[in-house]
Amino acid sequence: MLFSYIKIFRLTAVIYFLFALLSAGNSYAQDSKTAGLDGDEIASLTSKLSKKILLSGEQNNQIIALLKDYSKQQNAIKSTNSNTVPDDNKMKQLITSTNEKIINLLGEKQKMKFEIINDDWWKEIKTEGND
Repeated sequence: MLFSYIKIFRLTAVIYFLFALLSAGNSYAQDSKTAGLDGDEIASLTSKLSKKILLSGEQNNQIIALLKDYSKQQNAIKSTNSNTVPDDNKMKQLITSTNEKIINLLGEKQKMKFEIINDDWWKEIKTEGND
């Protein structure tokens, strides 16, 4: 009889432990969905872009500011829809708007180079923002 109580107690303890572990993991997953880009990621992405299309110092600073703004707006979109999938239309509009602002900063040769790498660069931004 005593052994059955001990078994029940152990089983209950294991279940509570697993429940606590799963709850903590779920909380972390939700936090990471709204993390966005951090300063290091923005600097890295801008540095890669600068090497590919030869940004001036001023262009570099402006793109950093645009990516910071993009990240804030992305977080706002994700947080307003925390229980559902973020609004795809709003995300597409944000990407399009940010992309247009970047293009407006560039010279003609830079624009041609940017058009070539644009899709891959945005894929990398989306990947970095979801880490």
